[in-house]
Amino acid sequence: MISGHAQDETTMNSPASKPKLDYWSGRLPRAAPEGKVFAHNFVRPVARRNGTRGSGFWTMDAPAAARYGEPCGCGWAPELGVHYGTQL
Repeated sequence: MISGHAQDETTMNSPASKPKLDYWSGRLPRAAPEGKVFAHNFVRPVARRNGTRGSGFWTMDAPAAARYGEPCGCGWAPELGVHYGTQL
């Protein structure tokens, strides 16, 4: 085990360290709001309407998305540009 790994995992999963997620309702915009990126869960296929077939998507700060997820190439909403897949 890497020294400090368990502590990092605990800190990362504590409620205080979770990033703010702004769930989206209604139609997707043409772009994410300034300073935000879209992210979605790993349910496949990702629906374009939140909650359909278990899909969930939201906006979050770009640095948080990079920390908690990875750029996703699934093809969902290509008009939004880079988006992230996360397990939040």
